[in-house]
Amino acid sequence: ITFAALPLTLFTFKITKLIHLYRTIVNASIRQTIAAGIAGLALSHIIAVAVLQGLFTRDKPFFRTPKKAASHNIIEAFYSARDEALLLLALLTAITGLIITSTNHSLNNTFWIIMLIVQAIPYVAALIVSMLSAFPQVPASVLGRSLHCTESVDSN
Repeated sequence: ITFAALPLTLFTFKITKLIHLYRTIVNASIRQTIAAGIAGLALSHIIAVAVLQGLFTRDKPFFRTPKKAASHNIIEAFYSARDEALLLLALLTAITGLIITSTNHSLNNTFWIIMLIVQAIPYVAALIVSMLSAFPQVPASVLGRSLHCTESVDSN
C-alpha cells in the first residue's frame, strides 16, 4: 500500500485540479474538460521518452509523434501509437494476472490493481486520440459551445 498510495494520491490531485481549472477558470463544459484531459494524457508517453532522450543524448532532436490525420486508415493510426499499445497490453496482462492469480482479495492487492489501471489510462488516451485521427475531420462543435474570451485586451 505504501508504494501505491503516492501515485494514486498524485493522480487524484491531478484529476481534481484539471476539473477545477477547466470548469472554473476556462469555463469549459464537461465534454470539453474530458477532451482536454484525454488530449493531455495522450502526450504523456512521448513527452517522457523525449525527456529521457534529452537526458542521455545531445544530438537527437525531438520529433512529434506522426499522427495520420484524416488518413481514414485505422491500421496506420494504430501503428502510429504502437509503443503505447504495447505498454497498454503489458499493463492489462499484469492486471489480468493479478486478478486471476490472487487467492486472497487483500487491500494491498486491490491497491496494486488500481495503480496499474491508473498507469494504463494515458496509454488508453493515446490510442483514443490516434484512432480519432483516422476519421474525417470531426467538427469542434461536437464538444459543445466555443469558448470566447470576454475580456478585452488593453493595447497599452
